[in-house]
Amino acid sequence: MCCSRAAYYGMINFVDDQVGRLIQYAGGLKNCLTVFTSDHGEMLGDHNLFRKTWPYEASARIPFLMRAPQKWGYPKEITCESPVG
Repeated sequence: MCCSRAAYYGMINFVDDQVGRLIQYAGGLKNCLTVFTSDHGEMLGDHNLFRKTWPYEASARIPFLMRAPQKWGYPKEITCESPVG
């Protein structure tokens, strides 16, 4: 299990670095609408299960983050606890 988590976090770190490069290339956060989401979670050994096909929070719950440029006038932080979409 620990190896799968380490590999997963390594991949997440790689994606994070690449998204950072893309945002810099586009002129920084002041010019970009940034949206981050996923199509599924990942079990990573929780409940001794792997992959995405199980009805547990780790598999079903996904992130949805959005950041608009400050000049667009949206509030800095809004948290929505209910499902989106």
